[in-house]
Amino acid sequence: MAMQLVVAGRGVRNAGEIAASASPRSLVLAVESSSAVEIAARLRAAAQRLAERPSSILLIGAFEQLEPLSIPTGAAAADRPSGTILSDSLFGDLDGDGYPEIPVGRLMPGAAALASSLPAVPHALTLCFNHSDYQRTSALFSRGLSSTGFRVFHRPSRRFDRESALLPFADMPLSLVAYFGHSDARGWLGYRGGITPAHLERVRQPARLVFSPTCETLAPGTDSFGRACVLEGRAQNFLGATAATFTEENGIFARTFGAALGAGAADATIGMAMQHAFEKLRHGGPRAADNLAAYALWGNPECRIR
Repeated sequence: MAMQLVVAGRGVRNAGEIAASASPRSLVLAVESSSAVEIAARLRAAAQRLAERPSSILLIGAFEQLEPLSIPTGAAAADRPSGTILSDSLFGDLDGDGYPEIPVGRLMPGAAALASSLPAVPHALTLCFNHSDYQRTSALFSRGLSSTGFRVFHRPSRRFDRESALLPFADMPLSLVAYFGHSDARGWLGYRGGITPAHLERVRQPARLVFSPTCETLAPGTDSFGRACVLEGRAQNFLGATAATFTEENGIFARTFGAALGAGAADATIGMAMQHAFEKLRHGGPRAADNLAAYALWGNPECRIR
């Protein structure tokens, strides 16, 4: 099992417990300073003592600087640790020293499970409330994932039932959670209720990606549903919409995105699948272009779904 390096920032007192919940094999490195220079020095020193390269680096705490860190990783790309990030940009080898740069993101202490391991067979959960057009999209999306190796739990419902929608999956590691139906900045809405970030507290292990291309799930200027899912540790990444979107175009985007994930198999990243879906929508006319401008990712486009 791969090893994870956990960097605990100033004020994080339960780093050992957090690390254990995130991965059975974790090495905790406590850093009282928020200086990127000091953190980089500590990581380099730790890397020299390790018998193996960490497969991921989890940063816990409110780091004051969003600066890149250089980690000695060797020449082989497979040896390079991946960063768990919450910043808007990815960094390459910025200073020319031959090492990839690991971005530092602002992670809340409660978001430790962002680095949870996933099963060898990727599991996906698709939810759909009420809308007949979304019922069809949800079924096609689920069928496409099933044909590419995902074990899919498809839960369409004309009458919203929060208990049956979430509770059976509370302890299950999910690679992907997809939602099709009515939504706004508060969450996923059915005619008889809905799912908000508070309800997702029942899901103990975060999904690698929550895919919700429906209206306003990443609305700017608010404590949106998507951002809350990531910051509270319910999802590693959230792909949603910053504004109202059209049902038909959401269907095209969802089916194309799902097909890209399947076609890329284990190498497919969120960014690759998004790019594939965007290309499809660009040729869909003015209304599709409006939809395209609304889609956004809160997370890491280089993250793989499985």
